Formats: sequence, C-alpha cells, structure tokens
Amino acid sequence: MEPGIIIIRTPTGVITPREMWIYTDLYVRLIESRIFTFCAHPDLFGRAISIAQDPNGWDANATSAAREILEAAQANGAVLELNVSGVWKTRTRGYPEVIYPRQEFWEMASDYEIPVILNTDAHSLERLDAFTGYGFEMIRRCGLKRVELE
Repeated sequence: MEPGIIIIRTPTGVITPREMWIYTDLYVRLIESRIFTFCAHPDLFGRAISIAQDPNGWDANATSAAREILEAAQANGAVLELNVSGVWKTRTRGYPEVIYPRQEFWEMASDYEIPVILNTDAHSLERLDAFTGYGFEMIRRCGLKRVELE
C-alpha cells in the first residue's frame, strides 16, 4: 500500500455507516502497512457521527469500527495518536460537544495493549500547547499507556 491521505468529507459533515466502513478499512490497511511512526486520528470517524443516528452520538457501527481499528493496532504494534485539536476546534467554533478525541473510542482503547502519544496537531505556534491538559487527563482517566517518540 502506498502512503496516502484518507479524506472523508460530506456536505453535512455527517458520514454514513458505509463511509465509516470505508474509513475503517483504509485505516486498518494503513496500520497493517507498518510504515508510519504513529497513526494519526484513529477516532476521527467519530467526529462525523450524527446525534440523529444515536442520541449519544455513538452507535453499534462506531463501536465495531473502533474495535477493528484497535485490534489491528494491537496486532501490529502500532502507536496511536490522541489528538486534542478537536477540543480547540470545539471551544473556538462553538460546537455543542468535543468532536475529538472521542471518549468512547479511548475508553475502548484501554482494553488493549496499545501505546498512545498525545498531539496538539498545532497549525500555529499559539496552538502548540493548546489543551494538552485535557489530553493528559483523558489518558489518565482511560488508563492508557502514553509514550513519547524520539
């Protein structure tokens, strides 16, 4: 598999279950390639789950997709990124809930032996340290194994 970028964007910002499975399949293939130092945004599909699909914004399809990603990560020794840029976006754009990191995904991740890095995904110097406290607290609360990359 050649390195690439997975982009799923819809006019409403909501992905269908079929699109979520396309993302999941491509993400698992990305993990299995073993060519990346860490795998970014493993929970990004959760950003676009409509509250109309489920009052809690997370459904059985999301749970199954997360499980496939987490099982692939554990089987391949992948490092997953807990990205807190979504907290910044939520707070500055007025979204009703944190779009990512998805609590549901990271709670599930705690059942696996997967190393996690914390990243702000800063697109500017002002965001370099933005919401790292939120990320460290989520890592602690979920009992995740945080690592640092050199």
